[in-house]
Amino acid sequence: MRAMRRLALHVAVALTVAALFAAAAAWPAWHAFAGDLPTDERMHALAGMVVEGSEKGTDISRVDHVAGSSYGDDVAGGSNPLLGVDDYGPGFAETSFGAAKTDLTAARQRLEADGWRVGADGDGLTAANDDWRLTFRPTDGEGSDAVLKVQRAAPIAALALTALAWIAGLVIGWRAAGRFDNPLGLAALVFLALNTLSVTGSLLEDAIAVRGTGPFPLPWDFAFFYGARPFVVFGLALTALTLIFGGRARAVHSSGTDRPSARS
Repeated sequence: MRAMRRLALHVAVALTVAALFAAAAAWPAWHAFAGDLPTDERMHALAGMVVEGSEKGTDISRVDHVAGSSYGDDVAGGSNPLLGVDDYGPGFAETSFGAAKTDLTAARQRLEADGWRVGADGDGLTAANDDWRLTFRPTDGEGSDAVLKVQRAAPIAALALTALAWIAGLVIGWRAAGRFDNPLGLAALVFLALNTLSVTGSLLEDAIAVRGTGPFPLPWDFAFFYGARPFVVFGLALTALTLIFGGRARAVHSSGTDRPSARS
């Protein structure tokens, strides 16, 4: 039983530290290597491919940063250094077509002729090339607009650095797991649990997206979500305290656990 508990602790700490390392590496790597979003001229051309004849009749909205609030640089968008960023996500260029109808088969053929790798996505489609990921949602005929959105593809260098950081974190976390065998360390794992799940899930989705056509999730985004950031910050603080005082806390915890058996 003790061996199983020890194994579970090592796995939990290793995955938690791996997620922290991966997110910490992904943020600067994406910002260093990510390319630009398509220009307005290119977006108009793409609009004409998915909805024929719309090349000149669409307005382009864009948020050019690599990641941040979907409100862009608008202060009213809602950003708080302690609570997080409202509507956090990757940058994008987007245009809507109102209730315009489209022939998805023809749209697919035009995109493929332009060099895109195209995939199905429910009633719409997704497409990928070396620089961007495209998502098109047609109108449902009941009031929703047809929407074309283009996001950046994940830079290969960023994916590689993130993977290396995750492996390094896994090894370091496994070796440091003993310091978390106390209430302070366990509390750190609990506060970081959702971040660990989010980052790990994003890394798996990114690996799948390399061969797919859908957008790439941002591995670090959970720590920026409004309302989620306090859990991550507090978890990091507890982790730092655990690494500093973990040995002492473990000794106190162990002596308290052993005391009843000594009486018996």
